[in-house]
Amino acid sequence: MTARAHRFRHSIELPSPYDTDRLMGFLASRAIPGVEAVARDGGWRYARSLRLPGGAGSLLIRTEGRRALVTGLLSERADRTAAVQAATAVLNLRPAPAEVDAAFARHPDTRPLVARRPGLRVPGAADAAELAVRAIVGQQISIARASAACGALAAEHGEPLPRELAVDPGLTHLFPSARTLRAANPTRLRMPRARGAAIVGVADALAEGRIDLGADPVAVRRQLVALRGIGPWTAGYISMRVGQDADVLLEGDLIVRRSAAELGMPDTPRELSAYAEQFAPYRSYLTVHLWAAYTSGYSPGM
Repeated sequence: MTARAHRFRHSIELPSPYDTDRLMGFLASRAIPGVEAVARDGGWRYARSLRLPGGAGSLLIRTEGRRALVTGLLSERADRTAAVQAATAVLNLRPAPAEVDAAFARHPDTRPLVARRPGLRVPGAADAAELAVRAIVGQQISIARASAACGALAAEHGEPLPRELAVDPGLTHLFPSARTLRAANPTRLRMPRARGAAIVGVADALAEGRIDLGADPVAVRRQLVALRGIGPWTAGYISMRVGQDADVLLEGDLIVRRSAAELGMPDTPRELSAYAEQFAPYRSYLTVHLWAAYTSGYSPGM
């Protein structure tokens, strides 16, 4: 380790209940090669590179029972607070899982879902701009193809992560910044031209400060859908994961609708949206419960 790499350790107490497996499994399936690395060896290990105020860095979150142990390597010691905030954002500890579960347990339609997956979380995001780009890249393609495309974007337009700043050998690059992507030629990005243009457009808005993804979620979604190439699903997904907005229903999502139908809920976007009003202010958690129920093959009575 060179003199400019500063190591830190931090411990985060996880609330109870807390569905670590589902959250980490979600992140593992969407890990960007070179930027993120997720593994399970008893507990879970989530590692990622970080773009911090003082320079490059990386962090590793290891789960051990009811604790998450965070290790980081930083260019500047002063970036410890920002790195811990990034780790906490990924884990998404608010609102309290017990509070959300209690709200869903009061409804007969969702009580079995909570019983099956107590403490289910909406996975957060360490890098807001990266997640926004990832959401756009993933439009109308598989999760695996989106991860590969984002990895190629990082390798071509990102910056190499110095080896001494990597907490995991799988971390090789920083994801390209909004300022870098705003200057990219959308016709030369390895994706459909319209999608590339949407990425350049959102990167320009973020770099110029016209959109702050940490601001009021309703306002942010309105600003995002005003950009070319970003629809309500993408804006809602970004709001859920970056803004940690607990009250977003992705009623147009195909899996959400299929899962709702299997569970005896309305499955058209308009009817499902009206039905879900009873679950405010936790409609994001209805979304992730419906995702989880569909992928696990769960249906009432099983």
